[in-house]
Amino acid sequence: MRRSLLVLAAATVGTAIVSEVLVGSVTPVTAQLGLTELFVGVILIPIVGNAAENWAAIRAAWHNNVDLTLAITSGSSTQIPLFVTPVLIFASLAIGRPMTLVFEPLELLVLGLGTAISAYICLDGESHWLEGVLLLALYLMTAAVFFLDPVLQNV
Repeated sequence: MRRSLLVLAAATVGTAIVSEVLVGSVTPVTAQLGLTELFVGVILIPIVGNAAENWAAIRAAWHNNVDLTLAITSGSSTQIPLFVTPVLIFASLAIGRPMTLVFEPLELLVLGLGTAISAYICLDGESHWLEGVLLLALYLMTAAVFFLDPVLQNV
């Protein structure tokens, strides 16, 4: 038990250090590559940050374990809005730099449509390869919108 807690604590400290380096490098990278911080934060960082989780979901899907695949993907998708965001809001208040959740209309539209389409696909409890293709197309369209929209680039 003691060794497990020490390894967990060390992994947490290592993750915090790497995350701080990542956040510090976002601004120079976005300026150099001509990307917006929104695109990097919504599209690129989640792919890199969840690489192990994504790989586990892909392996589970490859082995035809749809329940595990949906549990991994939906679990990580609900963890951010239900746990991480409120913790960040309260932490920002505690350190004296209040963070608000103000979204642009296009961001709200993409968030709402993505949630509705994902819920609709999961509603019947079955999965088909075409539904996966539809979700990938939705993700690519979201990436294109956040990459190309000039209004969001000026925010």
